[in-house]
Amino acid sequence: MKSKKALFEFLSEQEAWRGIKQDFNLTNVSNETYGKRSMIYLFNVNTRFNIDRSTMERELKAEGFKVNSQYWPGTQHIEIEVSYFKGHHWDE
Repeated sequence: MKSKKALFEFLSEQEAWRGIKQDFNLTNVSNETYGKRSMIYLFNVNTRFNIDRSTMERELKAEGFKVNSQYWPGTQHIEIEVSYFKGHHWDE
């Protein structure tokens, strides 16, 4: 499984998505850790990244990221599982 660092590096390398950083204070980016599972959430990808959800999910999967296509259907939000890190709720 790829890391959050690899995810943000991939996103920042894409011409249309430049400017995203490993900063969880950014609007439309969040993280959660559930036991040993860590997730990065990208919200409103159509607005933030100027791309529709299904296209972005395909591109992330093609790069080897574990994307949950069943997450919150009908929205422009994406859930990506990454290797463990001390994300929000890591200590619960």
